[in-house]
Amino acid sequence: MVECIALTFVPGTQSAMLAAASVDNLIHIAVEKDDKFWKVASLSGHEDWVRCMSFVTLDSMDVLLASSSQDRRIRLWKVYD
Repeated sequence: MVECIALTFVPGTQSAMLAAASVDNLIHIAVEKDDKFWKVASLSGHEDWVRCMSFVTLDSMDVLLASSSQDRRIRLWKVYD
């Protein structure tokens, strides 16, 4: 069961990047290719379920993902450079 999702575009492409999280404490990253989403990574680090996520693309074209969890921590992940 997915609790939260975030969506952005891979810089310089038409491909979407999706982050999905649920009560397993993991964030799953998938990238769109050929009209399908392909899982490329699972991020671990939270000790409780992930409540919220948001992407930001920096001027350098790096993509960061901010996530907050029931463990009362906010984590920043560099998911594309």
